Parts: sequence; C-alpha cells; structure tokens
Amino acid sequence: MLIQRRGFTLVEMILATSLLLMVSGTLYSLLLGTQRLARSQSQHLRLQSEVRNAMLVTLNELRELNTAQAQGSDQNDVLSATSSGLTYRASRGFGLTCQPGSATQLRLARAEFSGARDPVPGRDSVLVLTEPDTAAGAEEVWQPSAITAVSNAVCPGSIPGIAVSLPATSSLLGVTLGTPVKIYEVMELKLYQSTGQWWVGLRSVSTGEAIQPLAGPVTADGLRFEFLDRFGQPTADRTSVRSIHLEVQGRSEQYVDWGGVDTSLTQQLGSDLVLRNSVGP
Repeated sequence: MLIQRRGFTLVEMILATSLLLMVSGTLYSLLLGTQRLARSQSQHLRLQSEVRNAMLVTLNELRELNTAQAQGSDQNDVLSATSSGLTYRASRGFGLTCQPGSATQLRLARAEFSGARDPVPGRDSVLVLTEPDTAAGAEEVWQPSAITAVSNAVCPGSIPGIAVSLPATSSLLGVTLGTPVKIYEVMELKLYQSTGQWWVGLRSVSTGEAIQPLAGPVTADGLRFEFLDRFGQPTADRTSVRSIHLEVQGRSEQYVDWGGVDTSLTQQLGSDLVLRNSVGP
C-alpha cells in the first residue's frame, strides 16, 4: 500500500514564520524591558544607600559640635563655614582627669574615657575645661592644646589610665581632679569636583591629608549647608550659629531609561542639627 506524504504549503510556512517572529519580538522586548528595569532599580537602590550613608556619617561627625555664645570664636567648634563646606572640631573622645595635672601632662581614667580610639599625637588635640578666675565672675572656658605623646599610665589607686603629654607652653598647670577633657581632630567636610564629577569629601586638616570621597557622585550642588541663629534665621556669623540645616543630593553613576529617555537619577535627603549648649538668649 502506497502511503502519500503531504508537506507544508507555502502559506503555512509564511504563517508559522510570522508567528515565530512575533513571539520572538515580544519576548525580546520583555527581556529588554526587564533588563532596563533591573538596571534602573539597581542604580536607584545604590543611590539611596549612598545618600543615606553620607547623611549618617555626616551627622555622626557633626553631632558633638559645641557653641559658646559670647565667649569668643575660639570657644566654638565651627571653625569656618560656607554653603558647601565646613571646617570643624570633630569629637574623638571624652574623659576625666584622675589626678591634678602637671605642667606637661594630663592623666585620664581609662574606665571613664569614651571614644572610638585612644588619642593620636599630631592628629588629635585636647580641650580642657578651665576656671580662669571665679572671683572676677569669669566663666569656665575650654582651653585647647596640642598633644605631643600618648601612653598607658596608672592613676592613683592603681587605676589604669591614659597619659596625654602636652607642650610646655600649654599653661594647664593646676588642672584639678575630675576635670573634663575633650579629644578633637580638625576636619573639613565639603563639596568638591574630581574626574569631571562632584563628590562629598572629608579630610583631616590636622594631618594635612588630601580630600577623600565620602559619597558620590552627587549633583553640582549636592552638599548644602544653611547656618541658622537662635531665631531660625540664616547667619554668616559662625559664633551665632545655633543649628545647621544639611542637605545631600546624590546622582546615579550611570544613565538609566526613565520613560523612554536616558537620564541620571537623583535622590535628596535633608536633616537638621542643633549645636550643643545652643539653648539660651
């Protein structure tokens, strides 16, 4: 018995090919859309993380800033201020003297010292709370001094301590037991441009190091400071600053498809910081 085999007609072939192309085109479009969406989400998540981390580090750096109204500019931790940069005394530790100070040394009780690390000579300095002349009605002031050396020491009663050596010109002789001592480092936080992009940068002024990127890239105005007085009004006088409004605006590192247009994403985050000892007239 002869079996007759029938093939595909030209019309069937054309129809099958057309359907295959349509399905392939749809799948390819879905794949491209998924890739664009994944790329966009990845950039957006990275941008959010970058801006959030920058804000957290910045607030952590600035949260110990102190102001001292009517006591002179040297009593304020804000050393210089612009709309896109700030130089300040960054807190690195706090302790109490465990015995009266000598002409060139302070000893701090280690159990009462709080800080991420021990003081570092040449990088850190001290602020010592002194009483100039209470009979004359003078207020306590924070007296700064450089640190020449740091070593382990023993306080009275065999208590572990930290010996902080000072220059002979510090004039801190007579510091009493239990005197507060702050360890600080002069830092600079600012907006700067490098490799054609803008960054939020941080550097130690005390050591003279080069600016290092803290976050970025950001927009051309990606770091903004506004310094406010006790009335909440902007002020250019750093000794009158009671609070700081801070904004960080990041920009995605790559362009993404947004509504059919290649563009860079931006993310903005703001916060307000009240300086210590800012309450009062």
